[in-house]
Amino acid sequence: MALSDMHAEAVAGIVDRIVARYHRDPTCMVQILRETQARTHWLPRELLAHIGVELGLTRAHVEGVASFYRFFHTQ
Repeated sequence: MALSDMHAEAVAGIVDRIVARYHRDPTCMVQILRETQARTHWLPRELLAHIGVELGLTRAHVEGVASFYRFFHTQ
């Protein structure tokens, strides 16, 4: 399920603020994912890709972390 453009833009803003609070530190990815999911209720692929860009990581890396922990919802 793709995010609508307007919704994707709003969610990107949420992610940008969360990531900025952690100074774009990739070692804080789990906490960033937890806070993002708390605000958005789930973590679609587009959002994981955006987090990856913001942290300087590949989408695959972020997806791997998100899929490892059972408390993250990617679907």
